[in-house]
Amino acid sequence: DGKFEVVANASGDRVTPAVVAYHEMEVVTGLAAKQGMIRHAANTIQNVLRSASCSEDEGACQSNVSCCPKWENNQVCYTVQRGEKTATVTAEEVLTHIFTLLKGIAMNQTSESELPLVISVPAWTNEAAVEVVRKAAKKASFNVMSTVSQPVAAVLAYGLVNDNKKNL
Repeated sequence: DGKFEVVANASGDRVTPAVVAYHEMEVVTGLAAKQGMIRHAANTIQNVLRSASCSEDEGACQSNVSCCPKWENNQVCYTVQRGEKTATVTAEEVLTHIFTLLKGIAMNQTSESELPLVISVPAWTNEAAVEVVRKAAKKASFNVMSTVSQPVAAVLAYGLVNDNKKNL
């Protein structure tokens, strides 16, 4: 019907942390992963979009990233411990876990079988990273309608759109 809605998660927040932690037998996403960051810092991934936006020659390892990314096969990857095994996960896989959590949150609010999605990305995000985000959302079974920059998403979320304006 042309309207949008920012959906609250189970704790009532309209913002869900984009954090994924790899444990021995499970993958923990969102607030639970963020809360366990101190205990599982080496296997906790955050700021994945920032890492995916860096080029290989810029050096993907940044001091503000708990689990240090590296480049393999032209994509950002992370090395995590899964029990006794060392596993490599791509930025797309990490983002897919995040979108799967978000889909679960959205499914709790609607009876629709197909969920259209508009993704907000930081204004500084490059096209390669946006494509990784779109692929991850599609893998999580979202129907990706469009991507918008976060400043535009904020205008929409806070209802600052003037009805007389045609497009942002």
